[in-house]
Amino acid sequence: MASIINASTSGAGGLITTADNSGTLQLQTAGTTAMTINSSQVINFANTPTIGGSAFPSGAMTLISTKTASSSANLTWTGLSGYDKYLLIFENLLPATSNDVRFYFGEGSTPTYISSGYYFSTFTAPGNSNTITGSGRGANVAYGTITGGFSPASTGSGASGIMFFTNFLCANGSNTSFIFNTAWFDGTNYPSTSGTGVLTADTTAKTALQIFVNGANIASGSASLYGISS
Repeated sequence: MASIINASTSGAGGLITTADNSGTLQLQTAGTTAMTINSSQVINFANTPTIGGSAFPSGAMTLISTKTASSSANLTWTGLSGYDKYLLIFENLLPATSNDVRFYFGEGSTPTYISSGYYFSTFTAPGNSNTITGSGRGANVAYGTITGGFSPASTGSGASGIMFFTNFLCANGSNTSFIFNTAWFDGTNYPSTSGTGVLTADTTAKTALQIFVNGANIASGSASLYGISS
């Protein structure tokens, strides 16, 4: 039950109040609940809130979901649609054994993961000097890269960083592109990898994204995927 404040239109009309000791408050108009506030101060509206009859302003970026690893074979988002651009923010993706972190694009409702046609270029610095210690290039390989072919250790902190994906819907040609910046601690050094890449010659809209570690599980860490509408 609830304590009710009702702006009534029946009988003599006016304001009608009904009290109880539930700790929940209902605001009604003409006997129909418009808003409920429970004893934990959580507010629920019967209809979508508006300002001046118009929907609340919304941002261009929407959280799809956050995935958390616990000795996981992969972190996967399926059923992606409606967005042509996505932002992935990942924190402390720790391989169960020292290995690089990779990803696949997927297509269709099942989905089918694309395992060819990825191209990327990367560079890596140790983070404790000004020297670039490695660079890499993948040409028509079976995966996209998050750590650029360099392997975070299974100790220290896992890989953290961001990835930006464009042309997920393939409405603007056949190349789905990605840009990434990743850093981690390997127990001694603080490497960081940056790079760009593309999945070429594929005009099918992408519906899934899967993160995995080459030859190992993801021991821990999390990743959040956002759709970008602008």
